[in-house]
Amino acid sequence: MKIAKNFTIAELTGTSITEMFANNILYALDHFNELNRLAQFCEKVREILGVPMKITSGVRYEALNKKVGGVANSDHVKLLAVDFVPIKMTLKKAFDKIQNSSLDYKQLILEKNSWIHISIGDKREKLVYDGKKYKKVL
Repeated sequence: MKIAKNFTIAELTGTSITEMFANNILYALDHFNELNRLAQFCEKVREILGVPMKITSGVRYEALNKKVGGVANSDHVKLLAVDFVPIKMTLKKAFDKIQNSSLDYKQLILEKNSWIHISIGDKREKLVYDGKKYKKVL
């Protein structure tokens, strides 16, 4: 079921932990306004990139977040963040396009050179994570 022009509820709630998928969808639907806000935010990111994006992690209820090793105060649990990979664009180029845009975001993180994490907010914190430590990008 589509929640925005280019995103479905399943994309924003998907998980590789099959037994937790149904509960994650129910959690997201219980917070539908926040889910819709996240979907509209993803549309803005996609528009900036000009290419599709594969959501690798979106909404996570607390037990799922804990199971995947997410931090306790994760923006994923608050329905404020997604991790994604751009389609037909390098991670670095996507990271640069977003950081050079006028989009308000809380955090933009290039994670282990494997995906991008972005969250809703206006802090505009830019980080690169190499698997061991976070480094601020100026």
